[in-house]
Amino acid sequence: MIFLAIAVAAGVWEIDYKTALRKLTEAKLGIRYLTKEVHRTDHLMENMRARSIVWAEPVENYFLPLHSPNREWELVQELPCKLPSDWQGGFIIHGVGPSGSQSTFSRTLPRELREGLEESEAKRPARKPKQSPAPSTV
Repeated sequence: MIFLAIAVAAGVWEIDYKTALRKLTEAKLGIRYLTKEVHRTDHLMENMRARSIVWAEPVENYFLPLHSPNREWELVQELPCKLPSDWQGGFIIHGVGPSGSQSTFSRTLPRELREGLEESEAKRPARKPKQSPAPSTV
């Protein structure tokens, strides 16, 4: 993985990989830094597996609405799981547990996630409504 980062840097800068390694080191982004980042990511994944982290996002995050009379959607990012052909909104539930990461579609949020969302929304200060611009007198 570290070699891949160096090779990508060399490709981006269109230079030899040794020069890329030197530039990364000069920017304090050398092997030690990359190794530390790799290990930090590994530790994060280990902690997520140990704690069985679960989160959700609206399925609409993967689509853009088309301006058409029949309200079609264009896929803009690869889906992490299959969707039913008749989906009308819903959520992608992501989870990381001892067996690794998994994603699945759900038409509703699980109760625990819904309650967590309601709690965080209650703590958030209310936003002022946007003022519509004053009508032009010209």
